[in-house]
Amino acid sequence: AVDRPLQPQDRSRAGAGRLRRVLQGIRRWAHDLARDRLGGSWL
Repeated sequence: AVDRPLQPQDRSRAGAGRLRRVLQGIRRWAHDLARDRLGGSWL
């Protein structure tokens, strides 16, 4: 990893938007699941 310092940066930079999109989708799914599970009483 020390001999290739540019690869982790490029990988993290390219995966930032993908990771953010995945986390946003999971958050939306969890929100819908919690709303269905709790019947909307908490939200």
